[in-house]
Amino acid sequence: MSPALKLDGESERKAYLETMPDGIRNLGLGYFGSRNIDLERQCHQAIQKTSDGERIFDLKEGREILAKCDEFSNEVSDVLLLR
Repeated sequence: MSPALKLDGESERKAYLETMPDGIRNLGLGYFGSRNIDLERQCHQAIQKTSDGERIFDLKEGREILAKCDEFSNEVSDVLLLR
């Protein structure tokens, strides 16, 4: 998944959901809920990979996740402002 992912249309969001692992998709949370869970999962995995004394955002993977979270929060804000 690209850090610059932004899906504007419902059909794009449905297609994105099809790429989710069954464990996430089967929760029935829709696009935003599923994407949030997936980002949390990625974050937890990255944290578990850090060594003692390492800071998550000093690692490339941590910075990539931060960029994805930033982009996702902007997408959620855009949708809420349009409603």
